[in-house]
Amino acid sequence: MCMGLVNGNQAIISTCLGEITDRSNQSKAFTYLPVVYGIGGITGPVVGGLLVKREWKGKPNPYPYLPPNLLSAGILGIDLVLTMMFLEESLEDAQDIPPLGKRVENLFTWLWRFTSSTSYIKKHGHHHSDGEANGNVIAGGEDEDGDSDAESSSSAPALFPSSHRARESLTSSKVFNRDTILLLATFLIFQLSNISYNSLYPIFAQAAPPTGRDLSPQEIGLSLAFAGVVTIVFQVGVFGTIREKIGNKTAYRVGLAGFVVAFMLMPW
Repeated sequence: MCMGLVNGNQAIISTCLGEITDRSNQSKAFTYLPVVYGIGGITGPVVGGLLVKREWKGKPNPYPYLPPNLLSAGILGIDLVLTMMFLEESLEDAQDIPPLGKRVENLFTWLWRFTSSTSYIKKHGHHHSDGEANGNVIAGGEDEDGDSDAESSSSAPALFPSSHRARESLTSSKVFNRDTILLLATFLIFQLSNISYNSLYPIFAQAAPPTGRDLSPQEIGLSLAFAGVVTIVFQVGVFGTIREKIGNKTAYRVGLAGFVVAFMLMPW
C-alpha cells in the first residue's frame, strides 16, 4: 500500500521531460526513459537475487530478504537528497513559489504566532473601551497594525501554494476528450498486465514443475536482468527507427500486440 501511495515518479519524470524539451528533441528524450527502466530492470533483480541470504553463519536467516531491501532503501535515500539539492523546478508557473524549507519555516512561524496570540487573548481578554481604542489610533495607528496582524494570522500559509499567474481555465470536456480517455484506458490495461506479470513471474519461476520451473532466487534475478538488457538494446538500437517509420500510434498498437504474444508464449 505504501509503495502504491508514493509510486507516482513515472508520471512526474514524463511531465518534467515534456516541460524541458520541445518537438525537436522530445521524442529522442522519451526514448531513453525505457533505457533507465531497463537499467533498473537489470540492477534490481540482480541485487534482489544475489543478496538474498537464507543462511547466516550456518543458521537459518530469519530475514533473508532484508539486505536487498536495505540497499534499495539506501539508494532511494541518496536519490532523494540529490533531487532536493540539484533538481530545478521545470514548471514555469511554479518557479516563483518559495523553496520547501522556507514554506515549512513560515508555517511554523505562523503556528507560533497563532498559539501565542490565542494564549494572550484567553489570559487578558480582548474587550477594550472606546477610549482605549481611540487612544491607540491617536497614538500612532497601533489598532490598525493590530488588525492587520490579526488578519495576516487568521489563515495559515500554504505548504503547497499554487502559482499566482493567470491560467487558462479548462473544462472537463476539453481534458477528457476521446483520445485522452482511450489513452488512459489502454494505459490502465497495459500497466495492470505489466504489474501482474512482474508479480506473477517470480511465483511461476520458483514453483515446482510442472506448474513452475523450480528456479532459485539467483536464477530468477538473472533472468529478469537479462530482460532488462534486451529492453535497453531494443530501445536504443531498434525502437527509434521503427517509430520514425511507422509513427507513434502504430508503434503503440504494435507494442500492445507484442505484449499479448509475449504473455501467451511465456509459459513455454
